[in-house]
Amino acid sequence: MINKPASAEIKDQNEINDVGLDINFDEKYPESVRIAIGDNVSIVKYSDLFSFMFVLATKEQQSLMMPVKQELGHQYMKEIQVKLTKDLKKGEFMVVQVPINVPNIVAQEIKEKELSLPE
Repeated sequence: MINKPASAEIKDQNEINDVGLDINFDEKYPESVRIAIGDNVSIVKYSDLFSFMFVLATKEQQSLMMPVKQELGHQYMKEIQVKLTKDLKKGEFMVVQVPINVPNIVAQEIKEKELSLPE
């Protein structure tokens, strides 16, 4: 990511106006880019610009914009009690199994702590 002020210029295919881009141009507009086309200037947030580019991109280009992150982990089940207010008898408790995904690193730390507990 660019942290200092930077500028770029893109040639217009019609050769009428060049497009100027300014990044980190003013502290009042964080995470924004100033786009100048001829005498017209606009300030656009990175997120809006990214969304616009994502809409225009093909499936292959979209997949390159959104890299898939894979994280291996363990799944644990936690049992919770839920007090019902409708559909079943009021006041009756229902036991629900809730899956919790824990990354392998955290799961390993938990195992090590369980092993080192005094009896």
